[in-house]
Formats: sequence, C-alpha cells, structure tokens
Amino acid sequence: MTRQNPHYDCSLLLFISLYILSIQGVRAGELIHVFTEHEKGIYTIDVEMEIDGDIELIRELLLDFGKLSHYNENMTSAKLLYSTGPDSNVGRIEIKDCLLFFCLTLVQVQETRRLPSGNIETRILPEQSDFHKGESLWQFIATKEGKLRIRIHAVMAPKIYVPPVFGPIIISSKLKKRIINMIKELEILALANGLAEENR
Repeated sequence: MTRQNPHYDCSLLLFISLYILSIQGVRAGELIHVFTEHEKGIYTIDVEMEIDGDIELIRELLLDFGKLSHYNENMTSAKLLYSTGPDSNVGRIEIKDCLLFFCLTLVQVQETRRLPSGNIETRILPEQSDFHKGESLWQFIATKEGKLRIRIHAVMAPKIYVPPVFGPIIISSKLKKRIINMIKELEILALANGLAEENR
C-alpha cells in the first residue's frame, strides 16, 4: 500500500477548508459595528466583528511580519526589522494605494506588541514612515457561543495631500474596507492553519 505524501495531504486540507469557507461566505467575518471619522487630517476607525478561529493563532499572525501580506492585499512588502522583546516586533511595510486616479506607495515602519492583557497594539514610527501618526488596538473577546469577537480602534494620519471634500470620504471608506477585509482573511488563515496543525 502506497503512503500518501503528508505535504500533499496538508495542501489538500488547506484547499478544502478555504473552499468550505468560500461557500459559507456570509458567516465569515460577521460585522457587528463600524464607525469612521475624519478631522484635520486624522482618520479614526472603529470596527467590531465576530469570527471563527483560535485566538492564539490570530495573535501569532498579527505579530508575524512575514505573514502580513497574506491577509492584506494592499501590502506589496512586509519584513521584520528587529524585535524589542518576546512579544514585540518592529517591521517595515510598503502599501500601494490609489486615490481617484493617483496611485502611490506608502512606507510604514511599525511596532506591533502583545500587551499583558493579550490584546495587540500597533504603533507607527512617524520619523521613518509616510504617516504623521498611526496606532491601533486589537481587543479579543471569546463569546459563550464559542466565537471570537474582535474590536479594533485605529487612528491614522498620512503625510500626503488629500483633496478636500471627497478625498477624506474616499480614504475613510478605504480604511474601513481594508480593516474588515483583513479580519475576514485572518479568519480564513487561522481556520486553515488550525486544520493543518490538527492533521500533522
């Protein structure tokens, strides 16, 4: 009897899990609350979503700069620069984005760390980035139904000229959509990685 290649089994499992999530569709990343605000070049976004997936795997994915581009389609480059502790990393990210017909690449040097509470905090280093400021807090709450609720509060101020009136509206919409999509992709990756670990 021929033994199957374990790498083939793992790849097949990942494919099946992604297919199941794609046909479930609506349940992946259920949006609970969203809020956006713009004032004097500073954008504030609050998002709350409920997902499936292991909380530790989600934290690991957020701390791993090598995997950031796996759940953020706008990132063209992401690499770890150095670690400031066992649960604190600094990395360099390049994000390609477009505002109307104008496209550009923004550099974001960011510290990501796990707080004693288990929440994840990110902070952009302005002197090395194309942002005047940028920070976010990811809170994780396990529900009685076995789901994972994620609450994100993010503040960002890019160092770019933004056309008045429609410019801030477009940027707020893009930031909101990006965070929602990130959480959905994180859910898919966490579930797929969890299934792969169970079948090793």
